[in-house]
Amino acid sequence: MVLIVRKGCLLLILACLLSPTPKSYALSCVEAPSIAKAYKSYEGLVVGHVVNVEQTKEYNQVHIQVKRSFKGVETDTLTVEENITWGSLWGPSEKGEDYLFFLNQKEGQWENPLCAPTKKIAEASGELKFLKNKEIPLISSAGKSAKPSEGTVAPASDPGMMGWGTRLLSLASSGSQGLE
Repeated sequence: MVLIVRKGCLLLILACLLSPTPKSYALSCVEAPSIAKAYKSYEGLVVGHVVNVEQTKEYNQVHIQVKRSFKGVETDTLTVEENITWGSLWGPSEKGEDYLFFLNQKEGQWENPLCAPTKKIAEASGELKFLKNKEIPLISSAGKSAKPSEGTVAPASDPGMMGWGTRLLSLASSGSQGLE
């Protein structure tokens, strides 16, 4: 009887060792979603330069200079929270690097979620191709549009934002003598 139990246990162990098991990962999000799916899933998509990363006990505060926005973000600067160890799917953000960030809002604060497909801009050519016609204008920290929309005329008080035609008309009407 003991011999039968031993053989049964041995067969059970062999069956467990030889049977195929599904792959398991530490994170269920190990594979990034398609850009179309990610665009729908995330509240904010921006290309940004990491100006600084501050570490707290719970998370990193990533300070970003936004270069381009494709969804949800209209300001040219952001502070984003991210996991202190993992960052997003590809790891925590590094100071001085440019990224395509996929962001969500949590309690009024932008976050770079743990499973976000955020990646360095050098590795995001396919995603940028998809986003090409989805760019939205940014508002600069100073309150002016960082990238004026086509067809808008900058106020005469801001000569740096005027087109040459408007600048010439302004100079002619004020009697100024030269062009800067």
